[in-house]
Amino acid sequence: MDNAFFVHATPDNPEEWDYILSNFDAESNFRVFSEQVCFIGHSHSPIIFEMKKNGDVQTLKKSALKLDSESRYIINIGSVGQPRDADPRAAFGIFDTEKRTYELKRADYAIEITQSRIIEAGLPRFLAERLVKGQ
Repeated sequence: MDNAFFVHATPDNPEEWDYILSNFDAESNFRVFSEQVCFIGHSHSPIIFEMKKNGDVQTLKKSALKLDSESRYIINIGSVGQPRDADPRAAFGIFDTEKRTYELKRADYAIEITQSRIIEAGLPRFLAERLVKGQ
């Protein structure tokens, strides 16, 4: 699909590493890209923002979505390794360009092994501890 845009943080000021956490944040970011859907990460929390044709922005509380041809979207796919939404499972998305659907997926993984590797690498202990809580 050539109507998708991919960034790590935000389309607006990506060098600032900002977050899109609210409808207000999403609204200002919709202004800086023209594609129908923008995929983001950075906050590590899955969320979908939809901008209707009339400009209204809403947060969608769902994990599966059929793209409406009249709407635009900002989709945060979450995080495979450091989720921040109180769900410790890995989060990732499947975007079907033919069916025009997106679905958030979750997968269990060996958290204990990952924690050990974080500590062995000399990274801050809290990065290992937060994995169990998904925070």
